[in-house]
Amino acid sequence: MTLIGTMRSSPEKTFKTKTGNCGSQALFVDYCLKKAGYDSVVIRYNCTVGFCGPNPGPEIGNNPTPYHWTVAYKEGGVIYELDAARHYIGGPYKTYSEIAGGNPFILKSWRDSKY
Repeated sequence: MTLIGTMRSSPEKTFKTKTGNCGSQALFVDYCLKKAGYDSVVIRYNCTVGFCGPNPGPEIGNNPTPYHWTVAYKEGGVIYELDAARHYIGGPYKTYSEIAGGNPFILKSWRDSKY
């Protein structure tokens, strides 16, 4: 399955190659958090001109895709974000929608992803 012009890698391949787009990195982080016992989920949200994450990096200005992938996990009754592609940890949040900046989003898991 093609993701944003490139292939998503399995968590194992992302670990071995130490590289991957935001989708591959999010699936890897989700895999690791689940193995550590966290309640985590991958969020893919639509980027808009005014918003593509709470910590937009320099790549956002020339982002060739309309989406970004990140990971949310719950701890102590609140939601946190761990965005490996942007080296960002954020929160606490009350809803997943806050992470997506109110933009449309979908929730996924590495378990239900096709590589």
